[in-house]
Amino acid sequence: MIDFYREMGLSSWSLVRVKGFDARGFLDTLACVKYQVPESDSDSEIPYGYEKVKEVLRDDVYYTICENQNVLPLGYCYDKVLSWENMEKLDTAQRQEAMLQAAVVENETAQDQNYMMDTSELTISGQKVPIQRIECSDGVTFDGKEIQVKKKNAEMTIWFDGLDDSETYINLESLSMKNASKVWFYFDADEGSYDISYYYHGDYNTYATGQEDYLFNLGYAEKGKTYCTIRFGKKCKMTVDDISVYCQPMEKLTEYVQQRKAASLENVTEEMNSVSGTIDTEKDQLLVLSIPYQNGWSAYVDGEKVPIRKVNIMYMGLDLKAGTHTVELHYEMPGIRISIVISVVSFGIFVAALMIRRKKRHEEK
Repeated sequence: MIDFYREMGLSSWSLVRVKGFDARGFLDTLACVKYQVPESDSDSEIPYGYEKVKEVLRDDVYYTICENQNVLPLGYCYDKVLSWENMEKLDTAQRQEAMLQAAVVENETAQDQNYMMDTSELTISGQKVPIQRIECSDGVTFDGKEIQVKKKNAEMTIWFDGLDDSETYINLESLSMKNASKVWFYFDADEGSYDISYYYHGDYNTYATGQEDYLFNLGYAEKGKTYCTIRFGKKCKMTVDDISVYCQPMEKLTEYVQQRKAASLENVTEEMNSVSGTIDTEKDQLLVLSIPYQNGWSAYVDGEKVPIRKVNIMYMGLDLKAGTHTVELHYEMPGIRISIVISVVSFGIFVAALMIRRKKRHEEK
């Protein structure tokens, strides 16, 4: 999961927690995120593709339940794959759109060779848009590489012409602060933006993530956004290789979703530590499950155990042959069986030692 958050430029995580996918529509879809539940009095717009379902009261606070209209099933199929090396050739923002067209694989199999895709075959509708100017308030300077903040709450405003019907991201490439300090970033943009604040840790801070590129999602807007203001919560000095603005049109998202749904896991049953379902494929495909890849899972197709692959950086995948299949996945905490055996043996030794001790005391009396 850490690899995924780093590679996708996400800012909604730290070494001690993960907190969603920055409300990025493409990533929510890949992760099978079905609901967002913001506070009802929040000024932020709901993410693209979500519709309000109902309002609920919890602990004296009203929340609005919003349902994702572009959600994918728990398991969905690909007939195209993209190598890890080709994925890394793409800009950070381009990778999310690529993953809805081809599954990213690390260790290629013989089946992959038949469906390998080159980056030139991908449809990348997102694009960088020119920055018109960058204005710095009193207390902050930027020379194209170094940002010096000499006054708390100093601001830097980026002006650009965003694309209509798009999510807009501010991309800070190779951001670095060579100390152990930490600083809040606050983002403000056109109407319809999300309320974003980010606690950035310096390179030598205990909680530094080692991430280099950051994509901050300003939200979706029907009319292109025009500016973003970054307010720095304290004095600091940092370097950045480039500041850019990336716009991701959302018009093709529904098309990608329908492609992935063409063959998907149906009749899904989720029980304690197990998931099962059926699937019908017209050709050999790669089934991806929106469950994080980790040791302890075992998979069975038609009752036969099959290897689990790590795909799309953080998810699980199974190779399927054409036909109708029953898929089962079971989870067992790694080492649990030997732990139980050790516990039972240890308890037995404890009981035996206790009995021997009591016997010795009885003999002494």
